[in-house]
Amino acid sequence: MTTTMKNFPLLNEIDEQSDLDNIDWNINAFQTLLTSNLPMTTIFYYAIDVGFRRLESSLYETYWDVTADALNDLSDFLFNTPSSYDIDPYLIEAKCQLLMYASIAIIKLHTLRRRSINEAKMSCATICLLLLEQSKSYETLLIKNQYSSCIHSMRLRYLKRMFIIGQWLSTLSKAQLNDIQSNHEQYVETMIDHLFRAVSLRDKINGFIDNCLLSNSNSGNDFPDNETTSSGFVFIRRFPKFNGKTIEKHSDLMHMGLVNTLNQFALKFEGKGFHRRLTILDMITKEIKSIFCHPAICERLASMLNYFLQHLVGPKRRNLKVRDLNEYLFDPPKLVAKVTDIYLNFSEYNQFCAAVSNDGMSYNEQLFPQAVEVLQRIKYPSERIDEFLQLGEHIKKIAAEQKEEDAAYDDAPDEYLDPITSILMSDPVMLPSSRTILDRTTIARHLLSDQTDPFNRNPLRMQDVIPQNELKQTIEQWKASRRE
Repeated sequence: MTTTMKNFPLLNEIDEQSDLDNIDWNINAFQTLLTSNLPMTTIFYYAIDVGFRRLESSLYETYWDVTADALNDLSDFLFNTPSSYDIDPYLIEAKCQLLMYASIAIIKLHTLRRRSINEAKMSCATICLLLLEQSKSYETLLIKNQYSSCIHSMRLRYLKRMFIIGQWLSTLSKAQLNDIQSNHEQYVETMIDHLFRAVSLRDKINGFIDNCLLSNSNSGNDFPDNETTSSGFVFIRRFPKFNGKTIEKHSDLMHMGLVNTLNQFALKFEGKGFHRRLTILDMITKEIKSIFCHPAICERLASMLNYFLQHLVGPKRRNLKVRDLNEYLFDPPKLVAKVTDIYLNFSEYNQFCAAVSNDGMSYNEQLFPQAVEVLQRIKYPSERIDEFLQLGEHIKKIAAEQKEEDAAYDDAPDEYLDPITSILMSDPVMLPSSRTILDRTTIARHLLSDQTDPFNRNPLRMQDVIPQNELKQTIEQWKASRRE
């Protein structure tokens, strides 16, 4: 494979995430792979990776044909690839990903064609509910091979899929969920018939839903995806019911998905996708704040925003260079405004404010005043500037209080300190297999990227940790005595 990659630079460019949001580049790369003399397994992994880049980017474009072509090209490839033991997990997850993007695409189609938006949203919700409850968990192999970058990208898409689906379903009313239970076949049919051109392709997608998602899908058996029902359309026999425990069951994966989504924001400032991603993050955080207040996620979001602001208005802004400002739609003052909007979405959350002040990498007391100079220059609304200044002062106050508290507790006994961060624990928990005690926030942060015990690598979920209430009370009593 190494020799192949040297002779075929396109594979290196894909691994390096080159032109991630460039639709034309991804179209050409997809066609080049399909017509190349590369080994079929190589074409399989890399064509799927590029196909999903193209499909995701197309959803943000104004025209429908761009999305329709991306959706149908990738579908033809996926549903005409023969199954085999080696590639089945990757192929099955790719098909699930395709269905999720298709469920989003139906909303775009109905919006552009001025069809029923409610029907499109219900179709989207129906597919999302199926994928959340019925599809297999996608795990990556620990063994590294020549396709590791593609396999890793699929894992990140899987986590992102869990996050998006979970958040989408939690916004539905009870009446809407009852409607899905009664009319799920109609909604699935709406999506498939409106999006996919070829009858043979529609039949294969119906067969995949019926045989792989709804026929003992979690038993580990392999199911053919090219069979159709006698009626010519899938008959959903075991449609899942949705309730509060549905989200709770997948919460760890959803949190991991959110963190991986946030991590993608910090990759680079260049590209049309950066401003678009900030806009999407602003929209999400306006509507959904609770999931961002998970301690580890809150820290990640705060440090990411501080990092952006530091590079946009701080001394590091001189190092920020873009090849062509017009080509990349790169406008730093507008980016400052968008980052400010996201800060203000969390202005009433002390946990977020504390996370901003605790970021020793990018935050300092001059950061917000420097941003205000830019906001005033671009005539950002004065009332919003006042809110931002008030937020800055509130964060400074929290930082001062935290510094004073740290000084008071700097001689804490070792058994009260987290073994990883060396910080006084506020909510100690025990890991069941290694019997190690550490702070809940520390292990929660670790599990967002690696669902194992960090001390012995055994599988671990957040719900498995054991609260240490007696130790917690002892620490609180010690802190109270220090304050006196």
